[in-house]
Amino acid sequence: MKVASPRGGVGAVVREGKGSVGAPMEMLLERESVLGQLGVLGQRAGRGAGRVVLLRGEAGVGKSAVIRRFIAGLDERVRVLRGYCDPLATPRPLGPLIDMLAQLPKPEAGGLAAAINGVGAEAIYTRLLGLFADGNSWVCAMEDVHWADGATLDLLRFLARRVGTLPVLLLVSYRDDEVGAQHPLAAALGDVATCETLTRIGLDRLSRDAVAELAAGGAVNADELHRLTGGNPFFVTEILAAGPDTLANSALPRSVSEAVWGRLARLSAPAREPCSPGSGGMNSESCSRTPPRSSFVRTLSGKRSTSSNSCEERTTARSTTFSSSRTFPGQS
Repeated sequence: MKVASPRGGVGAVVREGKGSVGAPMEMLLERESVLGQLGVLGQRAGRGAGRVVLLRGEAGVGKSAVIRRFIAGLDERVRVLRGYCDPLATPRPLGPLIDMLAQLPKPEAGGLAAAINGVGAEAIYTRLLGLFADGNSWVCAMEDVHWADGATLDLLRFLARRVGTLPVLLLVSYRDDEVGAQHPLAAALGDVATCETLTRIGLDRLSRDAVAELAAGGAVNADELHRLTGGNPFFVTEILAAGPDTLANSALPRSVSEAVWGRLARLSAPAREPCSPGSGGMNSESCSRTPPRSSFVRTLSGKRSTSSNSCEERTTARSTTFSSSRTFPGQS
């Protein structure tokens, strides 16, 4: 598999520049080493030594952007499949695999679709192994598997034990701050933990210097922006896109407050207690006023209970209860 060198800088999603043909192109900061590592793994996979890459990080840290940039730099002869898991009340069975059908030629898509619509998983696995043995190099990305259904997690288990002899680089992204001890993905990760073909890559938030580079030329104070956002690329870019008046007028973009409340809404009532009035945490008014300094990182990382999902949820809720001293008025 021939993999082009990472282009454009070093980093985690965030500002648009111009590519060589004038098309808009994401500027990534502080992701050069990750892209380089993926490039090496992709080259090895192309020689028949496949890998599974577990790409983890909090919401908004730039996992999808890294995957996009890596795929954009691949040799055009590499076959690429990309599928997604979604935050549905009832997860789609084999959602990522179904997404990939539209990216395959009709004969291959038809055979795989027939297997998916069949009566057992064995036909799906057999069809996939045959597909990957067509003499090409492959990159397959399954994104947001913290929302995956059981059949998708079984597919991950199956491929992780067999990919080592296939020309396939399997990229699997997930939010590690949403995977508690009782989460289905935690069990799947444990099942594949000893596979020799496994590579784990974590994405961190942006440094102060990276935030300053993004804010360069504008009227937003980089130190204040980094302090308020904690370096989460999504929050940084949303505030920058809203313009310099965002900080001056203490007006947090609605996209940020909606993202926070979207995560809180998935928690149980006891887990949301830290955000309720009188708890010392964040109520519905202060959520839209308090900036996302700690972003969704667990403050008790490494000290969580393994006996209760509620403990996991409470930890997530407390981490979503931001601690900056600066407040923002409600959104219009």
